[in-house]
Amino acid sequence: MPVQDIWCLTFGVREAARRPALTQAPLWGIGRVCSTEHPELWGGVIDLPTTPENSDLTAILPLLQHPGAEEVVCVREGRRETVRLRAAHAASAEGAEPGTESAPQPVADTGPEIICSPDGTYLVTGGLGALGLRVGHWLADRGARRLLLLSRRGLPPREHWDDLSKDSDVQAVESIRDLEAAGVTVRILAADVTDRKELSAQLAPHRLQMPPVRGIVHAAGVTDNRWLRDCDEASLRAVTRPKVLGGLVLHELFPPGSLDFFVLFSSAGQLLNLPGQTLYAAANAFLDALAHHRRAAGANDTASMAWTSWRGLGMSTSSEAIDAELEARGTADITPEDALAAWNIASGNAAPHMAVLRLLPGSAMEDRPAVLREVQAPAPEGEEANGGSGVQEQWGQMCAQELPAVLLDHVSSVLAAVLGTPDAGIDPHRPLSEMGVDSIMTVSLRRRLQQLTGIPLPPTLLWNQPTATAIADFLAERLAQQADTTSENRAETADRTDAGARNGT
Repeated sequence: MPVQDIWCLTFGVREAARRPALTQAPLWGIGRVCSTEHPELWGGVIDLPTTPENSDLTAILPLLQHPGAEEVVCVREGRRETVRLRAAHAASAEGAEPGTESAPQPVADTGPEIICSPDGTYLVTGGLGALGLRVGHWLADRGARRLLLLSRRGLPPREHWDDLSKDSDVQAVESIRDLEAAGVTVRILAADVTDRKELSAQLAPHRLQMPPVRGIVHAAGVTDNRWLRDCDEASLRAVTRPKVLGGLVLHELFPPGSLDFFVLFSSAGQLLNLPGQTLYAAANAFLDALAHHRRAAGANDTASMAWTSWRGLGMSTSSEAIDAELEARGTADITPEDALAAWNIASGNAAPHMAVLRLLPGSAMEDRPAVLREVQAPAPEGEEANGGSGVQEQWGQMCAQELPAVLLDHVSSVLAAVLGTPDAGIDPHRPLSEMGVDSIMTVSLRRRLQQLTGIPLPPTLLWNQPTATAIADFLAERLAQQADTTSENRAETADRTDAGARNGT
């Protein structure tokens, strides 16, 4: 019996006006990654209003007939809407109402700078990490004179700082001393951001002996890159606790309207459907919804920033596979300087949720996820992006019987190029893992096969099709299905044309 498509129904997550919507928000992140890892199973996420009308319920049925067409679809007043990115400045330029976009937006190139008040205190969670320390310096450059760096691990007493040997501790101490040399008072809080009672006590005015907190950057988080099939409750709790529970604690201690700014560090990984990021995507989708929730309360102090990788900083530094996956989608990491410049610009935007991405010049449209299809990538001089329809047409003209053998030759050549070996050295029946294909090579191999065939391929391709022969057979099947669909569409178009001619239209 064939497995049916799996659909997820949420209520009011787009606006997140009510607190129950926050508990459903992680399903958006999980669904986006699942659509990449298991396209054969995943139908999509449908978000209905908190109280759906009959027209909303009626609009669901057509969506169920097209599984996988979109990762997340919102239904409002019977209309179906989905997420697309556009430049942040486009909303004001086109006269759209600020903050009404369902889509996160990349930042533009205009906007006011962030200014911190010298008589305020600024809290950074994850404050002793490389990224948190960089943020601390950036806030200091904008006028902050009192910083609270929150970290679960903290640092040894100051009298032992000169004896530290752990690289991360040594770097943290050097960074803190640089801040203090610039006239900034730095307080290290060794506390768990998810522990409301402990954090509230640490931040009590009589204990803190500092001016009131006027700005917060919630940059705490952990990663545990796993395929969805390998996730369990323990790993889910470990990854989501800092972002989800930590975000809730800060939300409760500092209600909407009580801060100059509350910036939540989210990730663009879920928008790009990066495989292996199910847990991280769930946590970040919650932060995105929390920003909307605080905005719905009438305050404009909160923004969730969906970052791409910061080069050399943060949680992407441990995995070259992430860089390869970004490149396969026509995107890339950004320097910390560019990230902070984008954040500064974005501070003047009214949207509660924005994405900061870098598109590679000349990236092909079919390489990009749907969410990026309306963003124009810079084209390299003298080159134009080529679509995949012509490539598909080429394969469609080939006889079905000869297609697997021809594809096997191509797959073997691509595999040999990735491995740096002669074509003749490829055993078509030997598992690729035994040939030395690693996680980085699988991304490169998948991308080259996508360019070869013109059809999108799932990240699980080499997991489910472990040999060159299995890959070739899979590609032949997909191309045959593509050809059948194209023929059916042409037949339908021809029938409509004939009917129109008979009716004199």
